[in-house]
Amino acid sequence: MATIFYQWYGYEHDHLNNWPSTGGLGTFHWNDIVADQLITGLVLNRPEIGHYPSDDDETIAWQLRKMGEAGIDTIIVSWWGWGDSNLDGELDWFNAEIEGGNDGYGYIEQRSHDALIRLLEYIRAHDLGFKVALMVEPWPDVVNPIGEIGPQPGIAKKLADDQKKLIFDYVSANIYDQYRDLIFNWEGKPLLAAAGELHFKPEDDSPDDRFTFRSFRLKEADLDPGNAWDWDITKPLPYFQEVDNTVILSPRYDEWFLCMAHPDWWVKRAWGRTKAVRHDPQLTDNFYDYEWRRVYERREEVDLIIIWAWNFWMEQLYIEPDDGQGAAPAGDSLLRKTAWYGKRFREGAAFEPFSLDMEIADGPRPTLVDCCSLERPEDSQGPPDPPPSSDAAQPDEVQLSVALSLWYGHEIGTGKSVGGLGSDHWNSGVIANREIHDPVAVTPELGFYSSADPKVIATQVSQMEGIGVTWISTHWWGWGDGNAGTPFDDHSENDDKMRRAIDLAHHNLFQHLEERGGEIKAFIAMDNWMIHHELWDRGCGVEKIGPQRSQVIWDRIYEDYVLGYESSYFRW
Repeated sequence: MATIFYQWYGYEHDHLNNWPSTGGLGTFHWNDIVADQLITGLVLNRPEIGHYPSDDDETIAWQLRKMGEAGIDTIIVSWWGWGDSNLDGELDWFNAEIEGGNDGYGYIEQRSHDALIRLLEYIRAHDLGFKVALMVEPWPDVVNPIGEIGPQPGIAKKLADDQKKLIFDYVSANIYDQYRDLIFNWEGKPLLAAAGELHFKPEDDSPDDRFTFRSFRLKEADLDPGNAWDWDITKPLPYFQEVDNTVILSPRYDEWFLCMAHPDWWVKRAWGRTKAVRHDPQLTDNFYDYEWRRVYERREEVDLIIIWAWNFWMEQLYIEPDDGQGAAPAGDSLLRKTAWYGKRFREGAAFEPFSLDMEIADGPRPTLVDCCSLERPEDSQGPPDPPPSSDAAQPDEVQLSVALSLWYGHEIGTGKSVGGLGSDHWNSGVIANREIHDPVAVTPELGFYSSADPKVIATQVSQMEGIGVTWISTHWWGWGDGNAGTPFDDHSENDDKMRRAIDLAHHNLFQHLEERGGEIKAFIAMDNWMIHHELWDRGCGVEKIGPQRSQVIWDRIYEDYVLGYESSYFRW
Protein backbone atom coordinates (compact mmCIF):
# COMPACT_ATOMS: atom_id res chain seq x y z
CA MET A 1 0.00 0.00 0.00
CA ALA A 2 1.55 3.24 -1.22
CA THR A 3 0.81 6.93 -0.82
CA ILE A 4 1.75 9.96 -2.91
CA PHE A 5 3.85 12.28 -0.76
CA TYR A 6 4.66 15.98 -1.27
CA GLN A 7 7.88 17.59 0.02
CA TRP A 8 7.48 21.15 -1.14
CA TYR A 9 6.28 22.75 2.10
CA GLY A 10 7.76 25.34 4.42
CA TYR A 11 10.54 27.15 2.54
CA GLU A 12 10.84 30.93 2.65
CA HIS A 13 10.30 32.86 -0.57
CA ASP A 14 13.88 34.13 -0.43
CA HIS A 15 16.12 32.72 -3.15
CA LEU A 16 18.95 35.10 -2.30
CA ASN A 17 19.37 33.38 1.07
CA ASN A 18 19.12 29.79 -0.20
CA TRP A 19 15.38 29.44 0.38
CA PRO A 20 15.63 29.11 4.21
CA SER A 21 13.57 26.31 5.70
CA THR A 22 11.38 27.78 8.44
CA GLY A 23 7.86 26.44 8.09
CA GLY A 24 4.86 28.50 9.10
CA LEU A 25 1.84 29.94 7.31
CA GLY A 26 2.96 31.98 4.30
CA THR A 27 6.01 29.88 3.51
CA PHE A 28 6.14 27.87 0.32
CA HIS A 29 2.80 26.07 -0.37
CA TRP A 30 1.41 27.01 3.05
CA ASN A 31 -0.50 29.62 1.12
CA ASP A 32 1.72 30.90 -1.60
CA ILE A 33 3.28 33.80 -3.45
CA VAL A 34 2.45 34.19 -7.12
CA ALA A 35 3.77 37.09 -9.19
CA ASP A 36 5.05 38.73 -5.98
CA GLN A 37 1.59 38.61 -4.42
CA LEU A 38 0.75 36.54 -1.36
CA ILE A 39 -2.19 34.27 -2.14
CA THR A 40 -4.07 33.62 1.10
CA GLY A 41 -7.18 31.74 2.05
CA LEU A 42 -6.23 28.61 0.15
CA VAL A 43 -4.90 26.25 2.83
CA LEU A 44 -8.00 25.67 4.94
CA ASN A 45 -6.70 23.08 7.40
CA ARG A 46 -3.60 22.80 9.51
CA PRO A 47 -1.52 19.65 10.05
CA GLU A 48 -1.51 18.28 13.57
CA ILE A 49 2.12 19.38 13.99
CA GLY A 50 1.59 22.79 12.37
CA HIS A 51 2.75 24.20 9.04
CA TYR A 52 5.96 22.21 8.88
CA PRO A 53 9.07 22.49 6.70
CA SER A 54 9.59 19.31 4.67
CA ASP A 55 13.32 18.97 5.32
CA ASP A 56 13.00 18.98 9.11
CA ASP A 57 14.06 15.72 10.80
CA GLU A 58 11.37 15.95 13.50
CA THR A 59 8.74 16.46 10.79
CA ILE A 60 10.08 13.50 8.82
CA ALA A 61 10.08 11.31 11.95
CA TRP A 62 6.46 12.23 12.76
CA GLN A 63 5.30 11.67 9.17
CA LEU A 64 6.96 8.25 8.94
CA ARG A 65 5.53 7.22 12.28
CA LYS A 66 2.03 8.18 11.13
CA MET A 67 2.51 6.39 7.82
CA GLY A 68 3.46 3.29 9.74
CA GLU A 69 0.29 3.60 11.83
CA ALA A 70 -1.74 3.86 8.61
CA GLY A 71 -0.18 0.70 7.19
CA ILE A 72 1.64 2.53 4.39
CA ASP A 73 4.74 0.65 3.26
CA THR A 74 5.64 2.51 0.04
CA ILE A 75 6.12 6.26 -0.46
CA ILE A 76 5.80 7.74 -3.96
CA VAL A 77 7.51 11.13 -3.67
CA SER A 78 6.44 14.09 -5.81
CA TRP A 79 9.85 15.11 -7.17
CA TRP A 80 10.63 18.40 -8.89
CA GLY A 81 14.13 17.68 -10.07
CA TRP A 82 17.50 18.64 -8.67
CA GLY A 83 17.71 22.26 -9.81
CA ASP A 84 18.42 22.03 -13.53
CA SER A 85 15.29 23.72 -14.86
CA ASN A 86 16.32 23.85 -18.52
CA LEU A 87 18.04 20.45 -18.58
CA ASP A 88 21.34 21.84 -19.81
CA GLY A 89 23.30 19.70 -17.38
CA GLU A 90 24.10 22.53 -14.96
CA LEU A 91 22.49 23.64 -11.71
CA ASP A 92 20.66 26.97 -11.79
CA TRP A 93 22.11 29.69 -9.57
CA PHE A 94 21.24 33.31 -8.96
CA ASN A 95 24.09 35.70 -9.64
CA ALA A 96 24.76 37.73 -6.51
CA GLU A 97 26.27 40.60 -8.47
CA ILE A 98 23.06 41.00 -10.43
CA GLU A 99 20.45 39.99 -7.88
CA GLY A 100 22.14 41.31 -4.73
CA GLY A 101 22.67 39.26 -1.59
CA ASN A 102 24.31 35.84 -1.51
CA ASP A 103 24.81 33.34 -4.28
CA GLY A 104 22.25 30.64 -3.59
CA TYR A 105 19.89 28.04 -4.84
CA GLY A 106 18.35 29.16 -8.07
CA TYR A 107 15.17 27.16 -7.65
CA ILE A 108 13.26 25.88 -4.67
CA GLU A 109 13.26 22.45 -6.31
CA GLN A 110 16.83 22.04 -5.05
CA ARG A 111 15.61 22.36 -1.47
CA SER A 112 12.81 19.89 -2.16
CA HIS A 113 15.42 17.47 -3.52
CA ASP A 114 17.46 17.93 -0.35
CA ALA A 115 14.33 16.96 1.62
CA LEU A 116 14.09 13.74 -0.42
CA ILE A 117 17.67 12.82 0.49
CA ARG A 118 17.00 13.54 4.17
CA LEU A 119 13.94 11.30 4.02
CA LEU A 120 15.93 8.44 2.49
CA GLU A 121 18.76 8.87 5.00
CA TYR A 122 16.31 8.85 7.90
CA ILE A 123 14.60 5.66 6.71
CA ARG A 124 17.96 3.94 6.28
CA ALA A 125 19.44 5.16 9.57
CA HIS A 126 16.44 3.93 11.56
CA ASP A 127 15.88 0.77 9.51
CA LEU A 128 12.18 1.59 9.09
CA GLY A 129 11.52 -0.70 6.14
CA PHE A 130 9.72 1.81 3.89
CA LYS A 131 10.23 1.63 0.12
CA VAL A 132 10.44 4.80 -1.96
CA ALA A 133 9.81 5.67 -5.63
CA LEU A 134 9.69 8.96 -7.52
CA MET A 135 6.78 10.59 -9.31
CA VAL A 136 8.59 13.10 -11.51
CA GLU A 137 6.62 16.33 -11.89
CA PRO A 138 6.65 18.44 -15.11
CA TRP A 139 9.31 20.80 -13.74
CA PRO A 140 11.60 21.36 -16.74
CA ASP A 141 11.06 24.70 -18.51
CA VAL A 142 10.94 22.81 -21.79
CA VAL A 143 7.80 20.98 -20.60
CA ASN A 144 6.00 23.96 -19.04
CA PRO A 145 7.61 27.28 -19.97
CA ILE A 146 7.42 29.79 -17.15
CA GLY A 147 4.90 32.54 -17.84
CA GLU A 148 3.65 35.52 -15.90
CA ILE A 149 2.80 33.53 -12.78
CA GLY A 150 4.46 30.18 -13.32
CA PRO A 151 3.97 27.17 -15.56
CA GLN A 152 1.15 27.78 -17.99
CA PRO A 153 -1.50 25.26 -19.07
CA GLY A 154 -1.95 24.03 -22.59
CA ILE A 155 1.59 24.60 -23.85
CA ALA A 156 3.29 21.42 -22.72
CA LYS A 157 5.98 20.09 -25.00
CA LYS A 158 7.60 16.71 -25.30
CA LEU A 159 11.03 16.16 -23.87
CA ALA A 160 13.65 15.11 -26.36
CA ASP A 161 15.12 11.67 -25.77
CA ASP A 162 18.46 13.15 -24.71
CA GLN A 163 16.66 15.27 -22.10
CA LYS A 164 14.82 12.23 -20.79
CA LYS A 165 18.12 10.39 -20.62
CA LEU A 166 19.59 13.22 -18.54
CA ILE A 167 16.78 12.76 -16.01
CA PHE A 168 17.12 8.97 -16.04
CA ASP A 169 20.89 9.14 -15.57
CA TYR A 170 20.59 11.57 -12.68
CA VAL A 171 17.90 9.53 -10.91
CA SER A 172 19.84 6.31 -11.41
CA ALA A 173 23.26 7.57 -10.33
CA ASN A 174 22.27 9.94 -7.52
CA ILE A 175 19.15 8.38 -6.00
CA TYR A 176 18.24 4.84 -7.06
CA ASP A 177 21.79 3.42 -7.09
CA GLN A 178 22.72 5.20 -3.86
CA TYR A 179 19.65 3.92 -2.01
CA ARG A 180 19.05 0.66 -3.83
CA ASP A 181 17.90 -1.08 -0.64
CA LEU A 182 15.10 1.46 -0.19
CA ILE A 183 13.79 1.75 -3.75
CA PHE A 184 10.38 0.27 -4.63
CA ASN A 185 10.53 -2.29 -7.44
CA TRP A 186 7.59 -2.97 -9.72
CA GLU A 187 7.67 -5.73 -12.29
CA GLY A 188 11.23 -6.50 -11.24
CA LYS A 189 12.70 -3.02 -11.72
CA PRO A 190 12.75 0.28 -9.83
CA LEU A 191 9.53 2.23 -10.43
CA LEU A 192 9.91 5.67 -12.03
CA ALA A 193 6.61 7.48 -12.57
CA ALA A 194 5.80 10.65 -14.49
CA ALA A 195 3.04 13.08 -13.48
CA GLY A 196 0.70 15.14 -15.58
CA GLU A 197 1.99 16.34 -18.92
CA LEU A 198 5.44 14.83 -18.48
CA HIS A 199 5.96 11.54 -20.30
CA PHE A 200 8.94 9.20 -20.45
CA LYS A 201 8.04 7.05 -23.42
CA PRO A 202 10.98 7.28 -25.89
CA GLU A 203 10.18 8.57 -29.37
CA ASP A 204 11.61 5.44 -30.94
CA ASP A 205 9.83 3.17 -28.42
CA SER A 206 13.17 1.80 -27.26
CA PRO A 207 12.84 1.15 -23.50
CA ASP A 208 15.35 2.18 -20.86
CA ASP A 209 15.72 -1.16 -19.12
CA ARG A 210 16.85 0.40 -15.84
CA PHE A 211 13.30 1.28 -14.76
CA THR A 212 9.66 0.30 -14.87
CA PHE A 213 7.91 3.41 -16.19
CA ARG A 214 4.38 4.50 -15.32
CA SER A 215 2.53 7.75 -16.11
CA PHE A 216 -0.05 9.37 -13.81
CA ARG A 217 -2.93 11.36 -15.21
CA LEU A 218 -3.90 13.61 -12.31
CA LYS A 219 -6.58 15.82 -13.90
CA GLU A 220 -8.73 15.84 -16.99
CA ALA A 221 -6.85 18.80 -18.45
CA ASP A 222 -3.59 16.83 -18.64
CA LEU A 223 -2.65 16.51 -22.27
CA ASP A 224 -1.52 13.20 -23.67
CA PRO A 225 1.22 13.79 -26.24
CA GLY A 226 1.21 10.45 -27.94
CA ASN A 227 1.01 7.68 -25.36
CA ALA A 228 -1.67 6.19 -23.16
CA TRP A 229 -1.93 6.86 -19.46
CA ASP A 230 -0.98 3.97 -17.21
CA TRP A 231 -2.51 5.23 -13.96
CA ASP A 232 -5.47 7.55 -14.52
CA ILE A 233 -6.91 9.42 -11.53
CA THR A 234 -9.68 11.08 -13.56
CA LYS A 235 -11.83 7.95 -13.81
CA PRO A 236 -14.90 7.35 -11.61
CA LEU A 237 -14.21 6.47 -7.99
CA PRO A 238 -12.43 4.33 -7.02
CA TYR A 239 -9.78 4.43 -9.70
CA PHE A 240 -9.25 0.82 -10.81
CA GLN A 241 -6.51 0.86 -13.44
CA GLU A 242 -6.40 -1.16 -16.64
CA VAL A 243 -2.83 -2.25 -15.99
CA ASP A 244 -0.95 -3.70 -13.03
CA ASN A 245 -3.93 -4.70 -10.85
CA THR A 246 -3.63 -1.24 -9.31
CA VAL A 247 -6.30 0.86 -7.64
CA ILE A 248 -5.98 4.50 -6.59
CA LEU A 249 -8.07 5.86 -3.71
CA SER A 250 -8.74 9.51 -2.81
CA PRO A 251 -10.25 10.42 0.58
CA ARG A 252 -11.66 13.69 -0.81
CA TYR A 253 -10.77 16.49 -3.21
CA ASP A 254 -11.81 20.14 -3.09
CA GLU A 255 -10.59 23.00 -5.29
CA TRP A 256 -13.54 25.23 -4.43
CA PHE A 257 -11.71 27.71 -2.21
CA LEU A 258 -8.84 28.04 -4.67
CA CYS A 259 -11.40 29.12 -7.22
CA MET A 260 -13.59 31.36 -5.07
CA ALA A 261 -10.86 33.07 -3.07
CA HIS A 262 -8.90 34.22 -6.10
CA PRO A 263 -10.82 33.62 -9.36
CA ASP A 264 -8.39 35.60 -11.53
CA TRP A 265 -5.46 33.63 -10.15
CA TRP A 266 -7.47 30.42 -10.52
CA VAL A 267 -8.10 30.88 -14.24
CA LYS A 268 -4.41 31.37 -14.91
CA ARG A 269 -3.39 28.41 -12.78
CA ALA A 270 -6.32 26.04 -13.38
CA TRP A 271 -4.42 24.09 -16.02
CA GLY A 272 -7.35 23.95 -18.42
CA ARG A 273 -10.01 23.07 -15.85
CA THR A 274 -13.29 24.89 -16.43
CA LYS A 275 -14.77 24.24 -12.99
CA ALA A 276 -13.52 23.60 -9.50
CA VAL A 277 -13.50 19.84 -8.88
CA ARG A 278 -15.03 18.64 -5.61
CA HIS A 279 -15.80 15.25 -4.16
CA ASP A 280 -16.98 14.76 -0.60
CA PRO A 281 -15.63 18.15 0.51
CA GLN A 282 -17.34 17.99 3.91
CA LEU A 283 -16.51 14.29 4.47
CA THR A 284 -20.23 13.64 4.93
CA ASP A 285 -20.77 11.24 2.01
CA ASN A 286 -18.27 8.60 3.16
CA PHE A 287 -16.73 8.32 -0.30
CA TYR A 288 -13.53 6.94 1.17
CA ASP A 289 -15.44 4.10 2.84
CA TYR A 290 -17.27 3.42 -0.41
CA GLU A 291 -13.98 3.23 -2.31
CA TRP A 292 -12.61 0.70 0.17
CA ARG A 293 -15.79 -1.36 -0.07
CA ARG A 294 -15.30 -1.58 -3.84
CA VAL A 295 -11.67 -2.64 -3.31
CA TYR A 296 -12.83 -5.47 -1.04
CA GLU A 297 -15.42 -6.55 -3.62
CA ARG A 298 -12.73 -6.76 -6.31
CA ARG A 299 -9.84 -7.94 -4.15
CA GLU A 300 -8.72 -10.50 -6.77
CA GLU A 301 -7.92 -7.59 -9.11
CA VAL A 302 -5.78 -5.68 -6.61
CA ASP A 303 -2.02 -6.03 -6.08
CA LEU A 304 -1.15 -2.38 -5.42
CA ILE A 305 -3.22 0.24 -3.56
CA ILE A 306 -2.13 3.88 -3.97
CA ILE A 307 -3.57 6.52 -1.63
CA TRP A 308 -3.69 9.90 -3.37
CA ALA A 309 -2.50 11.63 -1.28
CA TRP A 310 -0.69 11.82 2.03
CA ASN A 311 -0.45 15.61 2.24
CA PHE A 312 -1.89 17.54 -0.73
CA TRP A 313 -3.16 20.23 1.63
CA MET A 314 -4.25 23.01 -0.72
CA GLU A 315 -6.83 20.72 -2.33
CA GLN A 316 -7.70 19.13 1.05
CA LEU A 317 -6.48 15.83 -0.36
CA TYR A 318 -4.75 14.22 2.61
CA ILE A 319 -4.85 11.44 5.16
CA GLU A 320 -2.09 13.05 7.24
CA PRO A 321 -3.70 14.05 10.56
CA ASP A 322 -4.92 17.63 10.91
CA ASP A 323 -5.40 19.56 14.14
CA GLY A 324 -9.18 19.17 14.19
CA GLN A 325 -9.86 22.81 13.34
CA GLY A 326 -10.64 24.62 10.10
CA ALA A 327 -12.97 23.61 7.28
CA ALA A 328 -14.44 20.12 7.61
CA PRO A 329 -11.45 18.77 9.52
CA ALA A 330 -10.70 15.06 9.64
CA GLY A 331 -8.45 14.87 12.69
CA ASP A 332 -6.79 11.48 12.37
CA SER A 333 -9.95 9.72 11.17
CA LEU A 334 -8.78 9.29 7.55
CA LEU A 335 -5.49 7.83 8.74
CA ARG A 336 -7.34 5.45 11.05
CA LYS A 337 -9.73 4.43 8.27
CA THR A 338 -6.76 3.66 6.05
CA ALA A 339 -5.22 1.53 8.79
CA TRP A 340 -8.48 -0.32 9.51
CA TYR A 341 -9.35 -1.12 5.91
CA GLY A 342 -5.79 -1.84 4.80
CA LYS A 343 -5.03 -4.26 7.64
CA ARG A 344 -8.25 -6.23 7.18
CA PHE A 345 -7.78 -6.34 3.41
CA ARG A 346 -4.31 -7.87 3.83
CA GLU A 347 -5.73 -10.42 6.26
CA GLY A 348 -8.40 -11.47 3.77
CA ALA A 349 -11.23 -10.38 6.07
CA ALA A 350 -14.65 -9.30 4.83
CA PHE A 351 -15.48 -5.61 4.54
CA GLU A 352 -16.67 -4.06 7.78
CA PRO A 353 -17.39 -0.31 7.93
CA PHE A 354 -15.05 1.75 10.08
CA SER A 355 -16.40 3.68 13.05
CA LEU A 356 -14.69 6.21 15.28
CA ASP A 357 -15.00 3.83 18.23
CA MET A 358 -12.61 1.33 16.66
CA GLU A 359 -9.12 1.31 18.09
CA ILE A 360 -6.57 1.53 15.30
CA ALA A 361 -3.65 3.53 16.65
CA ASP A 362 -2.80 5.38 19.82
CA GLY A 363 -3.64 9.06 19.90
CA PRO A 364 -6.50 11.47 20.56
CA ARG A 365 -9.83 11.12 18.81
CA PRO A 366 -10.33 13.55 15.92
CA THR A 367 -12.36 16.66 16.49
CA LEU A 368 -15.21 16.48 14.00
CA VAL A 369 -17.05 19.71 13.27
CA ASP A 370 -20.50 19.80 11.69
CA CYS A 371 -19.72 21.92 8.66
CA CYS A 372 -22.95 21.09 6.87
CA SER A 373 -25.30 23.29 8.89
CA LEU A 374 -26.14 26.45 6.98
CA GLU A 375 -27.17 29.57 8.85
CA ARG A 376 -29.45 32.13 7.27
CA PRO A 377 -28.02 35.62 6.63
CA GLU A 378 -28.64 37.97 9.52
CA ASP A 379 -30.78 40.31 7.41
CA SER A 380 -33.06 37.55 6.14
CA GLN A 381 -35.72 35.58 7.98
CA GLY A 382 -35.77 32.85 5.35
CA PRO A 383 -38.92 31.11 4.20
CA PRO A 384 -41.76 30.70 6.72
CA ASP A 385 -42.04 27.29 8.32
CA PRO A 386 -44.58 25.13 6.44
CA PRO A 387 -47.73 24.09 8.29
CA PRO A 388 -47.41 20.79 10.14
CA SER A 389 -48.47 17.71 8.24
CA SER A 390 -49.66 14.47 9.79
CA ASP A 391 -48.04 12.47 6.99
CA ALA A 392 -44.66 14.20 7.17
CA ALA A 393 -41.79 11.79 6.56
CA GLN A 394 -39.96 10.59 9.63
CA PRO A 395 -36.14 10.26 9.64
CA ASP A 396 -36.29 6.53 10.40
CA GLU A 397 -38.51 5.71 7.40
CA VAL A 398 -36.74 4.37 4.33
CA GLN A 399 -38.12 5.98 1.20
CA LEU A 400 -37.24 5.83 -2.47
CA SER A 401 -36.68 9.12 -4.28
CA VAL A 402 -35.99 9.90 -7.91
CA ALA A 403 -34.72 13.08 -9.57
CA LEU A 404 -36.86 14.26 -12.49
CA SER A 405 -35.72 16.72 -15.15
CA LEU A 406 -38.57 18.79 -16.60
CA TRP A 407 -36.76 20.70 -19.30
CA TYR A 408 -37.39 18.57 -22.39
CA GLY A 409 -39.31 19.33 -25.55
CA HIS A 410 -39.76 23.11 -25.50
CA GLU A 411 -39.19 25.00 -28.71
CA ILE A 412 -36.01 27.05 -28.83
CA GLY A 413 -36.85 30.76 -28.82
CA THR A 414 -40.56 30.52 -28.03
CA GLY A 415 -40.71 28.13 -25.09
CA LYS A 416 -43.72 26.39 -26.61
CA SER A 417 -44.24 22.79 -25.57
CA VAL A 418 -43.79 20.90 -28.83
CA GLY A 419 -41.57 17.88 -28.23
CA GLY A 420 -39.66 16.18 -31.01
CA LEU A 421 -36.01 15.83 -31.91
CA GLY A 422 -34.42 19.27 -32.08
CA SER A 423 -36.57 20.82 -29.35
CA ASP A 424 -34.92 21.90 -26.14
CA HIS A 425 -32.52 19.26 -24.76
CA TRP A 426 -33.51 16.74 -27.41
CA ASN A 427 -30.31 17.34 -29.37
CA SER A 428 -30.50 21.08 -29.26
CA GLY A 429 -29.52 24.17 -27.36
CA VAL A 430 -28.41 27.68 -28.15
CA ILE A 431 -25.18 28.99 -26.66
CA ALA A 432 -23.76 32.36 -27.71
CA ASN A 433 -26.27 32.48 -30.61
CA ARG A 434 -24.91 29.21 -31.95
CA GLU A 435 -27.08 26.14 -32.14
CA ILE A 436 -25.52 23.14 -30.41
CA HIS A 437 -26.39 19.59 -31.44
CA ASP A 438 -25.27 17.00 -28.92
CA PRO A 439 -26.28 13.44 -29.78
CA VAL A 440 -28.97 11.88 -27.62
CA ALA A 441 -27.84 8.29 -27.85
CA VAL A 442 -31.01 6.59 -26.60
CA THR A 443 -34.64 7.28 -27.56
CA PRO A 444 -37.15 7.23 -24.66
CA GLU A 445 -39.98 4.72 -24.91
CA LEU A 446 -42.33 7.72 -25.01
CA GLY A 447 -40.41 9.26 -27.88
CA PHE A 448 -38.92 12.75 -27.71
CA TYR A 449 -41.64 14.03 -25.44
CA SER A 450 -42.55 17.40 -23.98
CA SER A 451 -42.19 17.59 -20.20
CA ALA A 452 -45.30 19.77 -19.96
CA ASP A 453 -47.57 17.21 -21.64
CA PRO A 454 -50.07 15.92 -19.00
CA LYS A 455 -50.15 12.48 -20.69
CA VAL A 456 -46.36 12.23 -20.44
CA ILE A 457 -46.45 13.29 -16.79
CA ALA A 458 -49.15 10.71 -15.99
CA THR A 459 -47.13 7.93 -17.65
CA GLN A 460 -43.88 8.89 -15.89
CA VAL A 461 -45.53 9.08 -12.45
CA SER A 462 -47.19 5.71 -13.04
CA GLN A 463 -43.83 4.17 -13.96
CA MET A 464 -42.26 5.67 -10.82
CA GLU A 465 -45.07 4.27 -8.70
CA GLY A 466 -44.41 0.86 -10.20
CA ILE A 467 -40.87 0.78 -8.79
CA GLY A 468 -41.87 2.11 -5.37
CA VAL A 469 -40.98 5.79 -5.67
CA THR A 470 -42.56 7.83 -2.85
CA TRP A 471 -41.21 11.29 -3.65
CA ILE A 472 -39.71 13.21 -6.55
CA SER A 473 -37.15 15.99 -6.62
CA THR A 474 -37.61 18.22 -9.66
CA HIS A 475 -35.05 20.31 -11.53
CA TRP A 476 -36.56 23.78 -11.28
CA TRP A 477 -35.27 26.67 -13.39
CA GLY A 478 -37.25 29.51 -11.90
CA TRP A 479 -40.40 31.19 -13.15
CA GLY A 480 -39.02 33.44 -15.86
CA ASP A 481 -37.53 36.22 -13.73
CA GLY A 482 -33.83 35.73 -14.45
CA ASN A 483 -32.77 38.31 -11.85
CA ALA A 484 -35.19 37.36 -9.04
CA GLY A 485 -36.45 40.91 -8.67
CA THR A 486 -33.11 42.72 -8.57
CA PRO A 487 -31.44 45.00 -11.16
CA PHE A 488 -28.90 42.33 -11.99
CA ASP A 489 -29.82 40.32 -15.09
CA ASP A 490 -27.79 38.80 -17.90
CA HIS A 491 -30.41 36.39 -19.19
CA SER A 492 -31.90 36.75 -22.65
CA GLU A 493 -35.62 37.03 -23.36
CA ASN A 494 -35.49 33.53 -24.84
CA ASP A 495 -34.01 32.22 -21.59
CA ASP A 496 -36.89 33.71 -19.60
CA LYS A 497 -39.50 32.32 -22.02
CA MET A 498 -38.00 28.88 -21.58
CA ARG A 499 -38.01 29.19 -17.80
CA ARG A 500 -41.67 30.20 -17.80
CA ALA A 501 -42.46 27.13 -19.91
CA ILE A 502 -40.52 24.83 -17.57
CA ASP A 503 -42.24 26.39 -14.56
CA LEU A 504 -45.58 25.57 -16.20
CA ALA A 505 -44.43 21.96 -16.61
CA HIS A 506 -43.73 21.85 -12.86
CA HIS A 507 -47.22 23.13 -12.10
CA ASN A 508 -48.65 20.43 -14.36
CA LEU A 509 -46.67 17.79 -12.43
CA PHE A 510 -47.76 19.03 -9.00
CA GLN A 511 -51.37 19.35 -10.18
CA HIS A 512 -51.29 15.73 -11.35
CA LEU A 513 -49.89 14.61 -7.98
CA GLU A 514 -52.68 16.54 -6.22
CA GLU A 515 -55.31 14.80 -8.34
CA ARG A 516 -53.79 11.46 -7.32
CA GLY A 517 -54.37 12.36 -3.68
CA GLY A 518 -50.76 13.08 -2.73
CA GLU A 519 -49.65 9.44 -2.53
CA ILE A 520 -46.47 10.44 -4.35
CA LYS A 521 -45.01 13.78 -3.37
CA ALA A 522 -42.51 16.16 -4.95
CA PHE A 523 -40.34 19.08 -3.99
CA ILE A 524 -38.33 21.78 -5.74
CA ALA A 525 -34.61 21.28 -6.31
CA MET A 526 -33.52 24.68 -7.57
CA ASP A 527 -30.99 24.53 -10.38
CA ASN A 528 -28.41 27.22 -11.16
CA TRP A 529 -30.65 29.41 -13.30
CA MET A 530 -29.33 32.64 -11.80
CA ILE A 531 -25.67 32.11 -12.66
CA HIS A 532 -23.59 35.22 -13.16
CA HIS A 533 -22.12 34.39 -16.55
CA GLU A 534 -18.89 36.33 -16.03
CA LEU A 535 -18.09 34.34 -12.90
CA TRP A 536 -19.08 31.12 -14.68
CA ASP A 537 -16.60 31.93 -17.46
CA ARG A 538 -13.91 32.39 -14.84
CA GLY A 539 -14.36 28.79 -13.91
CA CYS A 540 -15.91 29.13 -10.45
CA GLY A 541 -19.31 28.09 -11.63
CA VAL A 542 -21.58 29.87 -9.16
CA GLU A 543 -22.26 33.17 -7.41
CA LYS A 544 -23.67 33.76 -3.96
CA ILE A 545 -27.09 35.22 -4.66
CA GLY A 546 -27.41 37.04 -1.34
CA PRO A 547 -30.32 37.45 1.10
CA GLN A 548 -32.44 39.79 -1.05
CA ARG A 549 -32.75 37.46 -4.02
CA SER A 550 -32.89 34.41 -1.70
CA GLN A 551 -35.97 35.87 -0.02
CA VAL A 552 -37.69 36.49 -3.37
CA ILE A 553 -37.05 32.88 -4.39
CA TRP A 554 -38.16 31.43 -1.04
CA ASP A 555 -41.38 33.45 -1.13
CA ARG A 556 -42.13 32.36 -4.68
CA ILE A 557 -41.60 28.64 -4.00
CA TYR A 558 -43.56 28.80 -0.74
CA GLU A 559 -46.55 30.64 -2.18
CA ASP A 560 -46.72 28.88 -5.55
CA TYR A 561 -45.83 25.32 -4.56
CA VAL A 562 -45.86 24.65 -0.80
CA LEU A 563 -49.19 26.43 -0.24
CA GLY A 564 -50.48 25.79 -3.75
CA TYR A 565 -50.09 22.02 -3.52
CA GLU A 566 -50.36 21.21 0.18
CA SER A 567 -51.13 17.51 -0.17
CA SER A 568 -48.41 16.76 -2.74
CA TYR A 569 -45.49 18.99 -1.63
CA PHE A 570 -42.94 16.82 0.20
CA ARG A 571 -42.19 17.65 3.84
CA TRP A 572 -39.16 16.53 5.83
